[in-house]
Amino acid sequence: MGYIESSNDIFNHLTLSRLETDNFRICCLVTERSICSVSIPWYFSCGDLLLGAEIKISFYIVYCTIVLGNFALLIIQIVKHSLHRKEMNSAFSPVQIAVNMIDMSLSVPFMIVWVADLLYENNFWSKSAKWSHSIFCFMVFGCFLFYNLASPVMLVLSCIIRLRVVVKPLSSNFKYKHFIVKWVVSLVLLSIIWSTLSTILTKYAELDFSEKCMSLSICSPFVDPGKTITMSRILTICATLVQIITCTGIAAMYYHVYNFIKKSEEATQNPGAKRQSDNIYLKIHLSILVITNFICWLPCCVVYITTMFLSIYPIPLVLWTTATIMPLNAIVNPSVETITTLRKHFKQVVAKALIGHQLVPVTLSANI
Repeated sequence: MGYIESSNDIFNHLTLSRLETDNFRICCLVTERSICSVSIPWYFSCGDLLLGAEIKISFYIVYCTIVLGNFALLIIQIVKHSLHRKEMNSAFSPVQIAVNMIDMSLSVPFMIVWVADLLYENNFWSKSAKWSHSIFCFMVFGCFLFYNLASPVMLVLSCIIRLRVVVKPLSSNFKYKHFIVKWVVSLVLLSIIWSTLSTILTKYAELDFSEKCMSLSICSPFVDPGKTITMSRILTICATLVQIITCTGIAAMYYHVYNFIKKSEEATQNPGAKRQSDNIYLKIHLSILVITNFICWLPCCVVYITTMFLSIYPIPLVLWTTATIMPLNAIVNPSVETITTLRKHFKQVVAKALIGHQLVPVTLSANI
């Protein structure tokens, strides 16, 4: 694979009526009035890596939001754990931290693509082949794969823990920290192995072997406009199945959790007593998590699966889907968990102040 090193102004002082070349990238050098012997593919842009200032700004905002939001939540969790080490039940902490770190990992591909766009500027057309075979492009490829598997399976694990602790609080092994750590480590390692092997197979067994190029500039594993990468279609189908199954499972488990808590509180509640506000807050909390999962994963699945069957489609749609919909969970999750953590801390402070007066309310949803 030969790489082109040139600039946009190489033919500025020449008037060309026809350019003969076997490399479509060279056609980016001539004006629209000139005829090029080969056609530029519909998905290839002679402009920047990221099309338009709006998408560039979106990538930067998403990167900063993911990093700051998840880093702030991580600090809050560490501080809370240090302040309440003796009395708090920390069995759920490994999952919270794992979800936090997985969400933060999504900032890596956004940072790499954003920096690459800044470095290449308007000459990306001449370096696109070099970029598509670079280690940084495949780091983006692997990070997207890792997040799209690790995030949904870890959210499913958090749902299972909530469900088992609520339904069977005494007999469930999920109340033990060491048991949960084993599950977290196993799922993270599985996601790393799956994404690494898929990336290696795509690079060395398919692209380098056949001298093909990744046709999408942001190196997404789920979109292949040139229809040249077989692994892309396989990975898209696998990711779609995982995300549909996990979204449905999460919704079903959270619905069961809420109903179980609601029935338990109704059975123990005094006749005529007011409904506790924790129930309403829990319903809002779980609803936000379920809705966010569907909004984040399902539209992405629809877009990625649809592109497999279309010969031409708008590339900006794919870029906007990657920039605004895919990272939605990584942005919303830390916000919801931060509010929940601060609320629980506030309730604990109030509870300590009221303990001497025996006014502390006890609810089944306190630790959900």
